[in-house]
Amino acid sequence: MAANSAFLINGRIVINEKDPAATRGYELFGVVAQSAELAWGDSWRTLKDQGHVELRRPGVLRPRPAAALPQNHPPSPGVS
Repeated sequence: MAANSAFLINGRIVINEKDPAATRGYELFGVVAQSAELAWGDSWRTLKDQGHVELRRPGVLRPRPAAALPQNHPPSPGVS
């Protein structure tokens, strides 16, 4: 599972990691993310992505067996 973030600064969305306010925000974001045991994109060895976090735990995204997936069913009432 993954998520990306951005900051609202003075009424505008800022994703530029060179913006000093965004850089500070991403640093704090990384501290919080890592304390929650999320993989933070800036801690990666190759592609750095300060606004990206991932939940990487064995079994969290285990594929469900096909029998557990919803099958075709009639639409809900009122839906055409």
